[in-house]
Amino acid sequence: MKLLKRLTNQLRFCLMLILVLFQGIAFTQENGTIISGRIVSQDGEPLPGVNIVVAGTSTGIITDIDGNYKITVPDGYTKISVSYIGYETQEIDISGKTSIDVTLVPEISELSEVVVIGYSEQKKSGLQGDTPVWAGNDPQPTCLKFLKRRHLNAGPAPLH
Repeated sequence: MKLLKRLTNQLRFCLMLILVLFQGIAFTQENGTIISGRIVSQDGEPLPGVNIVVAGTSTGIITDIDGNYKITVPDGYTKISVSYIGYETQEIDISGKTSIDVTLVPEISELSEVVVIGYSEQKKSGLQGDTPVWAGNDPQPTCLKFLKRRHLNAGPAPLH
């Protein structure tokens, strides 16, 4: 009799636990539209690590190594934002779509002269003294010319 009562209590406990778990799963499922696709460059190369965010939310993902993505867009939202370093950000309307492939366009901007110093960078106008600068179109960076000139003018190394 005690064994039967004990088994009945264990069975009730297991059923309650199962109900609680399924209830939690049901509440965590989002309503919305699943959008999938592939992000590529103008050359057709897949872009891994592209940010895809539902516009107006903090819901987002990144593309896998092959440029593929899959995101759940909550009901009421109609746009996704696609961004990647060095490329123009695109905001895409998803109304009625479940598959969206995107070709990102490189962002072309005019760069001012920048001098790289160790682990940081500064504009040339903010520097003082004899600082080597590489123009980018010079086949041999100015810093190498600077070092060669300094080595040639230094004379023999002192003996210690």
